[in-house]
Amino acid sequence: MFQFAINSFLVAFASMVQTVGFVSINGIKPNLALALIVSISVFETKWLKRIIFILLAALFLKSSPYIDFQTVVFGGAAALGIALIDYLPWHRHINWFFALSTATLVGAAQGVGWFELGTELVYNLAVGLVFILIVPRLNEDKRPQKNKFR
Repeated sequence: MFQFAINSFLVAFASMVQTVGFVSINGIKPNLALALIVSISVFETKWLKRIIFILLAALFLKSSPYIDFQTVVFGGAAALGIALIDYLPWHRHINWFFALSTATLVGAAQGVGWFELGTELVYNLAVGLVFILIVPRLNEDKRPQKNKFR
């Protein structure tokens, strides 16, 4: 339960930071919430918790009082990325790369140019790599163990 609370806080914080816009690099913002949700899903296997993460991020990312097309696309891209992690035939960490790439392309392909799309893909993969290295460190059960024989 404590791990779920930490992950929920991280998703909410990443969504709020993304809406502020000070993480913009050359006018292109990486999708922090999408990268974090897909990265957390490598380690979190319960679909209910994953859906709660998507809904929590969508709550903080929406800019209007009703559900708009952008929110639906974000939720669909995140769900697609999570499903690809589970159903691609390779190791979960390799699946993460393809899942985050596909989710980014689906979520960002709304009338942007190839350069912006490629740049956002590189940004999301870099941010996701940082998240995939940090998230297991927060979970006490999945921390890398020190060698006992030294």
